[in-house]
Amino acid sequence: MPDDLIGIGKAVEGINQLTKEFRELIKSFAGPSAKEIGELLADKIRYRRLKNLVPILQKAHRLLRNHGIDPQEVNLKLLFPILQEASLEEEDELVQKWAGLLASAAAGNRVRSSYPKILSELTCTDAKMLDLMFLRYDEKKPYDKQDWSTIQEMKKVANLSEEEALIAITNISRLGLSNIPSGLSDALAMSDIVEYRIKLTPLGYDFVRACEGPL
Repeated sequence: MPDDLIGIGKAVEGINQLTKEFRELIKSFAGPSAKEIGELLADKIRYRRLKNLVPILQKAHRLLRNHGIDPQEVNLKLLFPILQEASLEEEDELVQKWAGLLASAAAGNRVRSSYPKILSELTCTDAKMLDLMFLRYDEKKPYDKQDWSTIQEMKKVANLSEEEALIAITNISRLGLSNIPSGLSDALAMSDIVEYRIKLTPLGYDFVRACEGPL
């Protein structure tokens, strides 16, 4: 019985410490509303979700510090959905993107209110495909001059199966992040997709750029 009580006490102590750390980290992003947001999220988000948020906040602070930027208050319409959706994330690759998105917002860069929802609907495979397309996007070129990537190239670089690549591309396209030729449903049934090509839309480029962190 005493051992059980000690275990419970340590768990409660851990939760209290985590909640305190979260409230300290959120101050830079929430401004005068930090206390209310901290209390609201700490009360409503389970321990595991709160635990997910702390490293995201830490990474966002680090990104800002590395760029020599003091975080500014983020509009609640953007901050709250970022925190809510990011609290569910446990994949390291996507954790970094949540931190980048929050840091971009806190740096005063343009971050659209739809971006937290878009990011919440991506898998690591989707993110990998987006990053590959992002590397080929040249913002100095007009959109019609942007380079296309073939699915064959991308699936090889990303080490994906044909099915994985097509599922990722279908989801990316559904979210408006890529511009694909018409007839996607027909392409899904094709065994040879070497010539099937894809590139980011301007929205896709802006979204991935925001998830990279401060400009």
